[in-house]
Amino acid sequence: ESIIQREIDLDTLQYGFSDKPLVHQLGGKYSQFIQKAMIKDGDDKSENYLIALKALERVIGYLCHQYNDPGTSKYIFLTDASLDGKPEGGNGKTLVIQSLEYVRNFVQVDGKNWQAGGSAARFNLPDTITEKTDIVCLDDVQEGFDASQIFSATTGDFTIEPKGINKRTIPKDQKPKIVITSNYFPFGTGNSYDRRRHII
Repeated sequence: ESIIQREIDLDTLQYGFSDKPLVHQLGGKYSQFIQKAMIKDGDDKSENYLIALKALERVIGYLCHQYNDPGTSKYIFLTDASLDGKPEGGNGKTLVIQSLEYVRNFVQVDGKNWQAGGSAARFNLPDTITEKTDIVCLDDVQEGFDASQIFSATTGDFTIEPKGINKRTIPKDQKPKIVITSNYFPFGTGNSYDRRRHII
């Protein structure tokens, strides 16, 4: 009852062959929401806006498909920081990611209370993460969050070790994809970071 039937003519879509983002071609409330989530300072016409919109479309596609290639796995880092590095929020990127819970098994972890260092990081992952989990969203991490804590979960097996519960390991070809949202620029430079993250 909650599914809205739509007729989409795939022959008219020009994704990959058009300068026009896919959401501009499809229409609908969700497409409008995606478009508005990428607007900065009222700019919804510039080349930078269109590039950012297409980048978000690709991220949504990556998170929706369930193929997980351990050799090319990356975590997604969505930031609302302005170009001068000042934290900003409220543009809807987190809501865009949260909306995927309607099509994928989604678990959100509070990034503000994430403990850094040692084994503490493992204990913050809820036991609701299983082999059936498609996406883990570490939401609203604070300035200086060091994603090196999740490098092994990004490219290797995914280990969950909640307090009082036996450690479980999800094989790398079945593990969930990781999304981090923040109002700040990501911490860390160099190849170790760059090859494991995709920044939006």
